[in-house]
Amino acid sequence: MAVFHALLSGGSRASVVTALLAAGIVGLLTACGGAKDGDKTKQAAAAAPVPTVVVMDVVQKTVPIYAEYVGQTDARETVEIRARVQAFLEAMAESGALPEFECFDTGIVRTVEMYARTGLYRGHLDYNFVMGVESGMPADPELLPILMRLIAPGATWQVTAIGRASIWPLHRRTAELGGNLRTGLEDTFYLPDGSKATSNGPLIEAIVRLAREAGCEIASPAEARSILHIQ
Repeated sequence: MAVFHALLSGGSRASVVTALLAAGIVGLLTACGGAKDGDKTKQAAAAAPVPTVVVMDVVQKTVPIYAEYVGQTDARETVEIRARVQAFLEAMAESGALPEFECFDTGIVRTVEMYARTGLYRGHLDYNFVMGVESGMPADPELLPILMRLIAPGATWQVTAIGRASIWPLHRRTAELGGNLRTGLEDTFYLPDGSKATSNGPLIEAIVRLAREAGCEIASPAEARSILHIQ
């Protein structure tokens, strides 16, 4: 069979089939006949014509690698991302609104700084580090010093902490580092002791208590406007 394998790799399919048929006849006759039949079989095999084998020369070529698709689809609408972001920022600037830049990873934090550096945004920068979502940054207080190194000078920042028990050490570290605090049922259902909050009220009381334990005080509406550079 090794010989026929070699033929299969280098010869024509017709020649290989002929050779295989010849081999099959030889095996069949050998199995069914006796000694005399075996002699006749050898004579028949010797008299059989030698099959013609076609040999192809091996040629070295560079074969391009490409993907072939059954079909392609076009988007219903093509949007240039920079133009859309710029339009939003311009609309907020005209209305006097302060944008909150939500950052789910360090790449977004760096992009916000790029907006200011290139002149795409010229107002006060207010970062919101969203932490605790499965597809973004974990609710790890040790990440905060890294994020603070990436923000623009003079910017304000806060943390949106998503989760259960792990968010409260993150809130505490945020207060210790000078960040603003946020909480509510949108972010968590659980109080520091693990019990469920029945409304936003208990969550707010818990985070105010935590801020004061960290040596901070809650800003008044007028102080908050001044901190965020809102007229």
